[in-house]
Amino acid sequence: MRTRLQILLRLFLFWIGLQLFFRLAFILYQWAGGLSCGWQLSLAALWHGLPMDVSLLGYVFLLLSVEFVVASVVRLGLQTYRHRDLAFRCGRALILTTSTVLATASAVVAVADWEIYRNWQFHVDLTPFLYISHLGESLGSIPWVLTGALLVAIAAIGWGAYHVHTRWVWNKAWHLGKTRWFEPIVALLFGAVMLLPIRGGVDVATMNVSRVAFSSHAFANHIAVNATWNFMRELLELPYAFTHYDPFLPSAEADRRYGRIMQETEDFPRLLRCKRPNVLVLLMESQSAKFSALLGQDSCTPHLDSVARSGVLFSRMYAASTRSDKGVVAVLAGYPAQGKKSIIKFPRKLERLSFFPRVLDSAGYHSTAFYYGGNADFVNFRTCAYLAGFERVVEQRDFPRELRGQKWGVHDEFVYPRLLAECDTAQQPFCKMYFTLSNHEPFDLPSGAADLSLPEEQRIRRTARYADSCLNRFLLAARERPWWDSTLVVILADHGHRYPGNSSNDDPLRYHIPMVWTGGALRTGLDTVISTVTSQTDVAALVLSQLGLPHTRFPFSRNTLAMSPQETGALVVYNHGYGWLTDSCGYIYDFDAQRILWRKEETPDSVVRDGEAFFQKHHEDYVGR
Repeated sequence: MRTRLQILLRLFLFWIGLQLFFRLAFILYQWAGGLSCGWQLSLAALWHGLPMDVSLLGYVFLLLSVEFVVASVVRLGLQTYRHRDLAFRCGRALILTTSTVLATASAVVAVADWEIYRNWQFHVDLTPFLYISHLGESLGSIPWVLTGALLVAIAAIGWGAYHVHTRWVWNKAWHLGKTRWFEPIVALLFGAVMLLPIRGGVDVATMNVSRVAFSSHAFANHIAVNATWNFMRELLELPYAFTHYDPFLPSAEADRRYGRIMQETEDFPRLLRCKRPNVLVLLMESQSAKFSALLGQDSCTPHLDSVARSGVLFSRMYAASTRSDKGVVAVLAGYPAQGKKSIIKFPRKLERLSFFPRVLDSAGYHSTAFYYGGNADFVNFRTCAYLAGFERVVEQRDFPRELRGQKWGVHDEFVYPRLLAECDTAQQPFCKMYFTLSNHEPFDLPSGAADLSLPEEQRIRRTARYADSCLNRFLLAARERPWWDSTLVVILADHGHRYPGNSSNDDPLRYHIPMVWTGGALRTGLDTVISTVTSQTDVAALVLSQLGLPHTRFPFSRNTLAMSPQETGALVVYNHGYGWLTDSCGYIYDFDAQRILWRKEETPDSVVRDGEAFFQKHHEDYVGR
């Protein structure tokens, strides 16, 4: 019995040590990527995360105890025979193999989590399932050298786990002597006891990520979360992917506040000089406002800044979320982002949305097309484009293979000429949209692969400048075309980026993006800067209102030009939280921490209630579709 207890203790220490190693490696990995919260909070996170580590061990030991019960029963039945040792060896091999396989599986999750968090600032969850059918494109964001290194790390951890089990956990305990009749009962009771750490104690609330949140620093709380436990929770919640958030407000109050937020006047500035101009939307990958000298701190987009000075700049524009799939829907359908999920992956819900290109089609627009240099099947872009009313989808397979980049697809400088040529031959008025990709990981250029020796922030600055130069060449050529004088060009980003400055998800700068209107269809003598807070979801209403077309079918899209600046607000959503940003204040709330992570000092409670109402009405709409 003493030997068995020693093996149990060693198993416990092995698993605790393994999770501690994963968490320390996570800290170092993110530190190297520029994310840190200081060593004091990092050490505190190790301690606060221990209950979640023990909860994970509860699941592991519950499975192992079941296997031990089976092995003991079999051994009891065979120990009067000469096969007693064979039965023991089979039972030992079963338990050893299970623990080793589980440790390796935990390593797969932990190592994947290092890179996923570095890019997206959330732990591995259901999101990878949304991209699993396009694994090639997803891996295209990660340099092959890094992918290989991560796979080697997983293999090394699995190999090490096996040898630790055989040489230390079991420690020559190849024979444990005679099995006693009560051992299966003890093992069964031990498994039952494991329900306590699994549950996190006897409190009403079970173990969850909120239990390990201890700091106002979001990254410190994220360190405390066990990646494997979090992934297991996500798998268990998969059948309930559409469960409701608890309502913030009574329905009547939410309706009242939402109605006021959406209220528009009939009087607003007309920016166009013609009734039915061509509409050309240029959706730029990861084009954060921080790259702009006009809006942020950098000067990577001098050409876009120049266009903004001569056109119309929406200086307080915010992305709906942090991912392209959510940004595309927000722009085309005027529909806010969801948390972990994206409506673009659920066609039955997606097809119930209204899209502004389809409204244009019904108003007599022709030659509608969606352009994308990558694989249009990625996260259902193709489905979304056709549901939006585009007649054609132009993607990477429509270009010669030699024009494709190292990883992601056809670079901007090769797609723009195709767009220009098809605008030249298009029947007017036309509606077209081009979603660029060059400013996407791994930040390579047509001249060659990304220089991995450079810091990531420097690499994205380089591709941002490249994307800006491609945009400039296109606009210079377009201004010489006859169709330019009757064209509205809407330039905005699909989402912001953590760089420059390494903004976290609870930083409003993460969502600040540029939106510039240009083209010959604009009236002269306009105010060139519109500082009213605007969201990607408002693009549909803004464009349709300027064309004199109704936008009543877009319940979350507003013509912000017909609203008081004090009444407008932008909903931003990330995987585990949301924010509401207004003219002078705002806040960001995290569902895991169950608290507001960021709040501008002067933000009154009434603004918090407005944000709660808008989020609540959107979520009710999403679940009900």
